[in-house]
Amino acid sequence: MRAGLAQVPASSEEYVISKGEPLSQMVVNEAERFPADLLVLGARRASAYAANASPKIAFQTIAAAPCPVLSISS
Repeated sequence: MRAGLAQVPASSEEYVISKGEPLSQMVVNEAERFPADLLVLGARRASAYAANASPKIAFQTIAAAPCPVLSISS
């Protein structure tokens, strides 16, 4: 992974600000716009109550992603 990242020019960073669109859908749209090979998500562990609530952003993103997703939890 380090070797691959070393080849990416520093000027290739891009920031996206989204308003009014669900975060998970925005991430999927951007992954499709830039043909992403991999998405890396950082996710916090949910409490017992939150784990039984509606699907969260990380799950929705993984389910709809057009490429593999590596998720890292705290």
